[in-house]
Amino acid sequence: MGDEINKLQSAVLTLGEQILTLEDNLAKIEAAVGVLKLVVATNLFPTDDPIDVAKQLRIAEKKFLETKGESDERERTLKVLQSLRQWKRTGGPLAES
Repeated sequence: MGDEINKLQSAVLTLGEQILTLEDNLAKIEAAVGVLKLVVATNLFPTDDPIDVAKQLRIAEKKFLETKGESDERERTLKVLQSLRQWKRTGGPLAES
């Protein structure tokens, strides 16, 4: 029993180390993405005011996310319509995929 507990403790420590490594890598990726966003924003919105660039970037991101949401909603609606058409053609429920 003691050996199993030691193995479990070792596994938990290893998992903890791996999680810390992942968090560190994620922080580095987030920082790199932030820098890339600023570079792109300064090219898209040339101005001497960095606050204005940040505002423009936020607006562009918001519009992008809204468009993505609309696209997802559109896809869901199309799937429902296709299911209804299939139901009408076959006269019964669809087999789930």
